[in-house]
Order: sequence, then structure tokens, then C-alpha cells
Amino acid sequence: RLTANTGYTRARFDDSSNTLPLVPEWTGAVSAQWQPLIDWTLNVSANYVDDRVDGNDFTNEAYPDLDSYIGVDAKLSWELNTLQVYGGVGNIFDEVYATSVYSNRYYPMPDRNYYLGIAYRM
Repeated sequence: RLTANTGYTRARFDDSSNTLPLVPEWTGAVSAQWQPLIDWTLNVSANYVDDRVDGNDFTNEAYPDLDSYIGVDAKLSWELNTLQVYGGVGNIFDEVYATSVYSNRYYPMPDRNYYLGIAYRM
């Protein structure tokens, strides 16, 4: 299964043409799900977020813009009846990016990270 979407937002202040802080103009995502066997599923997804204005930059000129980024994640899961075991990798390509910045102070997202989990449905 392959899914994709895109979004466009033209967020401006009523009294000027300035962009609202931290609102990307373009976003997009693509996701692929592959089930090679009935009980195994692999998901890979990529998310794009366009550049944004600093959270405290209402004039759009006080601080540098926050760069656009693409984040890629993957998850492999095995499921049998009501039990699911899964593992994944977040930020596969170890991108350095931030989702928010205020007054040129960045709040970065995690480096490449890994997780494992077990879920049981009752």
C-alpha cells in the first residue's frame, strides 16, 4: 500500500502580508506499507515540512527562517492473534532539524533513534 498527501497553507496576518510564525506553507508525506507474509508488516514513511518563520518573528525580518526538513521513519511488526511485537527506527538518515525556534533559539529533534515494543489486545 502506498499513500501520499500534500498540504498548502497561506497563513497571513489580516493587517499585513507577513506570514504567521512557525506555519509552513507546504507540507507533505508519503508512506509505504508492505506485508510480505500475513503476520509481518513493514512501514516506511517520509514527512516534508517547508521552511518557517521564527516563532517570535512577527515582522518576518527579525530572525533567520527555520529550514525545511524531511524526516524518514520505519517500523517492522509481527502480529499473531492479539499479540504484536514491533520495532522501529526514527530519523533513519540522522537529519539535524528543529520543529520550532523562538528568538533564534532552536529546539532540535532527536538524532536517529530506535524502539522496541509489545502490544497485547484484550
